[in-house]
Amino acid sequence: MAKSSPTPQDPNNTNVGLENIGDLDTILNSVKSKVTNESGAVASPEDIDNTIKSILLTKKIAPTQDNYNKVLLSTAHLVQIGATSPKFAATRIISDYGLDIKAGDLRDACNKNGTTVRKYARGIRNTVIKVASNFGLEGNLAKSYKLENPGCDRQDLIWVSDFQTFSDNEAIPESIRLWLLD
Repeated sequence: MAKSSPTPQDPNNTNVGLENIGDLDTILNSVKSKVTNESGAVASPEDIDNTIKSILLTKKIAPTQDNYNKVLLSTAHLVQIGATSPKFAATRIISDYGLDIKAGDLRDACNKNGTTVRKYARGIRNTVIKVASNFGLEGNLAKSYKLENPGCDRQDLIWVSDFQTFSDNEAIPESIRLWLLD
């Protein structure tokens, strides 16, 4: 085990250790910590905008609001069906909204903008639920949920997605929230 360098106060490091911590208040009172209520597990609106704009740019799609909305809906569709999983095929494509958007396009745009697909999904979770409700898209954990809850309400299945785990979304049914945390 490597010995730490001697300090001017204790040249032999004989009194250094957990047993000799003493009063930590002096250090704690001198530190200015910035605490926010924002969660690092959710992409910011800026990250979401940049991710969608990156897809528009990379795919050479005109940056109109209509196309922005189509990319948003396409990516919401992708994350609902499992694009948050690294095992999800990068070639999986959604073209229901008039554009061809692949899971790989979303991953690349998220990486380029310093976020993850899961954080992005949490950031657009309300849009994801709208898409899922509109098309009856079950979450990517629906099969497991149905096996454990055979009498489940089919409406609950839109909520059983891996990105909803540890979500602070108050709209999630309590039974789903508890199952996701289990």
